[in-house]
Amino acid sequence: MMSHLCPCAARSRPSFLPALCVALSPFPARPAEGEWQEFDDGGKKRHGFGRFRHGGESYEGQWSEGHIHGRGCYRFASGAVYDGEWVSDRFEGRGSYRWPSGAQYNGEWAHNKMHGLGAFLAHTGDRYQGVFHNDRFKNAQGHWIAPMQQTEQQRTIG
Repeated sequence: MMSHLCPCAARSRPSFLPALCVALSPFPARPAEGEWQEFDDGGKKRHGFGRFRHGGESYEGQWSEGHIHGRGCYRFASGAVYDGEWVSDRFEGRGSYRWPSGAQYNGEWAHNKMHGLGAFLAHTGDRYQGVFHNDRFKNAQGHWIAPMQQTEQQRTIG
């Protein structure tokens, strides 16, 4: 069986940044729709495009040798949604994550963490654009913009 996602369980996070503590539902052999392939070890695994629904969660996208791998969208029972690139059941590459609160992150991921260039929009309207490293933004390499500042900038530009 695959490893589960719970990327923030043992880490402290800035208070404005919602936790990513959502685990992938274990994938039973069925029910799932899509492509399967038999491999040299005699096992039949999801491989190619497929859909999966279980316990209030769903996934639609690419699989490789039984793992989520490629492009796909996972909807968690919590209401969170990740839509993007996957490598061996992990957020990896470019993708977007939307929390149930309405907060969202669009950008680069590495090992289930916001890592690289991205933009985080808090449910309050606060926004950070720049570089993230292991789920934390790097102040020297980005901009934090509060909703009031956004309004001021719009007035200055307009």
